[in-house]
Parts: sequence; structure tokens; C-alpha cells
Amino acid sequence: MFEVLFFVGFVSVLLFTGVSFAGVILALSMGLTLLLIAGMFLLLLKLLPWILLALLLVWLARRYGPVQFRNREAAERYLRRWKNRR
Repeated sequence: MFEVLFFVGFVSVLLFTGVSFAGVILALSMGLTLLLIAGMFLLLLKLLPWILLALLLVWLARRYGPVQFRNREAAERYLRRWKNRR
């Protein structure tokens, strides 16, 4: 509700000060653009810890992910050595 009152007040002040209707539309579009850019930037800052956590998990998954083998014999050798360690 506050946003509607702000919008009505903003438009009425612009019109009463002598700004044309085209000027009002231009001012509203510039304000909308500025608010959208600021909102997206603040959303990025709010989500930054989760983005960094996701990047860390992807890095860990690639670094310590499953071992790739060229053939079946190499995989079996690896598994035999792994079982003998325990």
C-alpha cells in the first residue's frame, strides 16, 4: 500500500511542478530501472554465501570425485590395493 501512495505522490509532485506527462513516464522508467538494478545487486549480495558454497562443493566434487580408469584391469588393480590397505 505504501508503494502505491509513493507512486501517486511522486507523479502528482512531478505534474504540479510543471513536468510534462512524457517527463513523468521517463522519470518513472528511470526509477524503475535503477530500482531493478539495485535489487538484483542486493540479491546477489544476499545469496553470495550460498553461491560460494556451491562453487566450493563443485570444486571438491571435481577434485575428490570418482577415479577414472582407462580399462577394467586398472580398476581391478586399484580395488585390490584399496582392500589390502584396510
